[in-house]
Parts: sequence; C-alpha cells; structure tokens
Amino acid sequence: MPLDKKIIFPLVAMLVLTITFTASLRAETPEQEILDKLGEMFEFDVKEPVTLLEAVSLLQKESGIPLVFDTRALDEPGITFGTTVNLRLPVRMPLKEILNYVTKQLDLTYVIRNEVVHITSQSRAAGATLLRAYYVGDFLKADCSGEDAEDFQPIMDYIQTMIPAQSWEEGSIIVYYPNRILVIRQTESVHEEITRLLFKLRSYQEQTEEVEEIAEKTESDKSVYEIFGFEFTPVPKDQWERVVGRGVEAFPEGAVRITALDKDSPFQRAGIQEGDMIARIHGFVTTSVADLKKIASEWKTFSPQVEILLFRDEYFSTQVVR
Repeated sequence: MPLDKKIIFPLVAMLVLTITFTASLRAETPEQEILDKLGEMFEFDVKEPVTLLEAVSLLQKESGIPLVFDTRALDEPGITFGTTVNLRLPVRMPLKEILNYVTKQLDLTYVIRNEVVHITSQSRAAGATLLRAYYVGDFLKADCSGEDAEDFQPIMDYIQTMIPAQSWEEGSIIVYYPNRILVIRQTESVHEEITRLLFKLRSYQEQTEEVEEIAEKTESDKSVYEIFGFEFTPVPKDQWERVVGRGVEAFPEGAVRITALDKDSPFQRAGIQEGDMIARIHGFVTTSVADLKKIASEWKTFSPQVEILLFRDEYFSTQVVR
C-alpha cells in the first residue's frame, strides 16, 4: 500500500489517534486492562461438562473481566446458553487460551469491543474491525527522519506481506508521523497476529545486536591474542572469591582464566598453562577485555622481564615472561 504523500488528519481524527497511541504505550485504559488480564495464568479443572452460560460466568468471576454474549450471533448456529462445554483444564495457561478453548468447542470466538469481551460467532467476528496503533519508531533506519512515507514503507510492506492478502480488503494502514506509529484497522485475530509479528521482529533485532556485541568482543579478544598468545575468559567474582579463599583480601579485583595458549608464545615458554588464573600482569589488574587491551597497548614499554601473578592449584605464584 504505497504512500506518495503525507496524510493530514482533521482535528477529530488526531484526537482519536492520540488516545489510541496512548493506549498502545500500555496506558491503564479498560481495553489494555482486559488485554493484560487475558495474558494472566489461570487453571480451571471442572471435571463435569457445564453449560456455556456457567462456563462464561465462571471465567468472568475468576478473572474479573466483563464477558457478554452476542445473542444474535448465537442464533446463527443454533447455540443456546444451555449448550454444554468442557472446562477440564488441569494445567495453568493464559486466560485467552482458556477462552479460545471454550468458544472453539462451539465454533465461536471472542472480540474486545467497547471495553467488553464479546462472545460471538466466527462470521460476525470476521466482519468486526478495530482501530489500533503500533509504535514502529524502533524499526526505522537510524539515518531517517521519520517524516516521510518512504521511511515507514519497509515495516508496512513486512506487515502486509505476512498477513493474508484477503484480510486487507476491509483493513487499512495509516502513518501518524509525529509519534512514529502505524494506525491499523483490522479484526481482533489479525491484530493479535500483528502483535506477534512485531514481537518476533523486535526479538530478532535484539539477537542481532547481541551478535554484533559478541563480534566486537571477539575482535577485542583477537587483538589481545596477537600480543599475548592466549585466549581467556573473565572469572566470575563469586567464583574467584570461592577458589582463592583468604587470598581475595589481597587480590579482591579478580582474574582471567587462560582457555587456550599458543605453544610458541612467551607465556607458554614461561610455564603458564591452560586453566591458570592471571590476576596481575606487570602489576596491572587483569579482570576484563578492557584491562588486557590496555596492557597490550603498553606492552612494548615494559622492561624485558614482566612478572605475571597467577593462581594455580590453590596457590598464588609469580612467573616471569621474557
């Protein structure tokens, strides 16, 4: 759905969008409270079948959310309040899954409308569209202004590609530039799918950032390896305190553990082994990548003989690297 120009909203529309946007940021609106409650865990282990009315009344009593019947929708498949359903669920699960379990037994579903959960038919729910706002500023490119339609096109294309095309016959997406949100009109089920899509996309972004951080750290480790000829990992503080005992009073900062050692390195020739914990190099604390990078940068200024304080087999010792 390409946009070739900005959309100017009339005052009333802007007011609606502002209210909707506020709700999207988890303001304490009645609808948001219902969504939160639907995500909470419940357990209903009713051993005998109960009527639809009894089941819904029990769910409402335990959850505190308003549940009402769309009576015209129930007439379509010939369902009555006395039709029985199974509510034997001896495990805790989100309330929305329990509600889905009950309603789908009778080919029903539910929608949130006017601050109430409506039990209705699949066909009537499919035709009920709702307006919701989604913040997408974190999906825009870092160098974009967020003021042009082209800035939002990638995330809009992603949503429209992942959601079945037929659902957009009655649905729509509008950009609201000031707050970097997409205002989407869709059915309840599609809104749930959009929420899942954006959650997965954000999770992917976080994983990508984590991979980049690991890559940056690996590069730092590489620069240290080129100087010292060993790979290492910082020793957790609680582990350091446990293994050195009283020695922690003299060397409280911690150490790094040698995990791999180049057989041709000066450290290997000095008798240092894999598994050794190095607490000092030339008097400098060694507890992190940053510490070792700093020492590596000044390595050439040290004297020909450098003392290494290490911990091995319950004892501290000093080795000389030449």
